[in-house]
Parts: sequence; C-alpha cells; structure tokens
Amino acid sequence: MMGIGKTYLATKLANYWRAELILDNLENPFLKNFYENKRTYAFQTQLFFLLSRYQQQLSLNQLSLFAEKKIVSDYTLEKDKIYASVNLSESEYFIYEKIFQLLEKNLTLRPTKIVFLQTNLETIWERLRRSEREYEKKINWEYLLAIANAYNQFFFHYSRVPILIVNTESYNYWENPKAFRDLIIAIENLKEGRKFLV
Repeated sequence: MMGIGKTYLATKLANYWRAELILDNLENPFLKNFYENKRTYAFQTQLFFLLSRYQQQLSLNQLSLFAEKKIVSDYTLEKDKIYASVNLSESEYFIYEKIFQLLEKNLTLRPTKIVFLQTNLETIWERLRRSEREYEKKINWEYLLAIANAYNQFFFHYSRVPILIVNTESYNYWENPKAFRDLIIAIENLKEGRKFLV
C-alpha cells in the first residue's frame, strides 16, 4: 500500500540484518498520465510495472545463486496483481493474468515471509497530500479505499508463506527501539500461518 512506510521498514530491516535491499522505486513513464486518466492509461501502466518488477526479480535469481545473504524487499511481485485487480477492466485483467503466469514461472526465488503493514486510511491520505510527487496528491479517496480493500482481501486469502500483520498506528517501531526489537523477534520467530502485532 502506498504511503504506509514499506520502504522505511525494509531499509531498517536490511541494515539490521546486513541484508541485500531490493526497493520498488521504479519510475513509470505512464504513471503521471494514469492518475490524470486511469481508464486510458491503466493497461500500459500496469504492464510497465509488471515487466520492470519481473526484470528486477529475475536478477534476484542470479544473486541467490552466489550469495547466502538475506534479501529484504519492500514489495512482492504479487503486489502488482493487487493493483491490476483494481485498475484493469475484466478483459484487460484476463490478458494481464496470462502474462503474469508466464513470467512467474521463470522466478525461482520467492519470499519466505511477508510483513504486511496496516494503518488508518486517513493517515495514508494525509501522507499522500504531503507527497513530493505531484501525481500522488491527485489520488482520490475512492481509489485509495479500493486499493486498501484489495490489499486486505488479497492477504486475507494468501497462504503461500507466513505473514506478520503489523498495525503501524499502535505499534510505533520507527521511534521506539524496543518496539523495533520486538518486531525483529516476531519476524524471526514467524514459522507458519499469520501472526499479529498490534
């Protein structure tokens, strides 16, 4: 979810574990136009993200062959599907899903754990209003709500790997060192199913 603090947490975790840090900081040339006219630019925006993220993930396959180092990322490839489910029409999503399945077969490196951050939608709304990216300021409430619902729905049914769900409203790991240590312990002890930090 945009504006929730994924990159900050991923960076903090990578520094703590001295891990390889993989960030979803792709500049999409269609994104500005997408936020001005979603219907017209949704498909090319989504395909650009998918192919770019796929290339980045493919490079991780090579990295994993030569290093035992931990990898921390602020996204999974499935994130792309969450946005696609909101942004694309039914026929566009049908094509997108076919492409996604073909690409995913080539990826051997998968997440072993996921930390899913949740917060009050009003908090994200305020952060986006203060964003340095002008197009993020144009995101409307209905779209933000649709993305949040899609994330919650996706991870409610997700069972590939263990998930730690962290409520960032009540669990202040960015300012409280003890809370961050507790978060590290919770991640390291996460073996199966889903756990909550609230």
